Amino acid sequence: MPNFLELEPLDVARSLRLPNAFSISNTGSNDFYHRRCRELDITPHPARMPVGLAAFFIELLTDANDIVFDPFAGSNSTGYAAEILGRKWVSMEIREEYARQAAIRFEDPEIEQAKSARSETPKNGQQPRAVDKAKEARLANNSNGKRSVTE
Repeated sequence: MPNFLELEPLDVARSLRLPNAFSISNTGSNDFYHRRCRELDITPHPARMPVGLAAFFIELLTDANDIVFDPFAGSNSTGYAAEILGRKWVSMEIREEYARQAAIRFEDPEIEQAKSARSETPKNGQQPRAVDKAKEARLANNSNGKRSVTE
């Protein structure tokens, strides 16, 4: 069976590089977490993991009600994504200021929206994906009419 991905170097003088597997930016600056940090005059954690990246791996590697562990929580993007996706989670952060700051993520009304979405069962009997419902809510609230989803 042939490989489904044929790779050839673009420049023979350089080594072959694999293509990027993910296209997730970390440029969101107007999500709930950032808006709340500005309201409270808090400088956000300097190295926030994109929630979409955490959500991708949580969905790939866990099932509903599994436990997700993050030993380096920072602003707790992983715990937030786990909560949205209906997973239990445990996180640790050595710096108390970041641990306190991470609590801001769990004030986000999107968490309750995701829980409500999980409790609704569509007519086909399949459980809706909470992230899809959350994305649709953000898309519906997007005032510029573009179909873009941010962290």
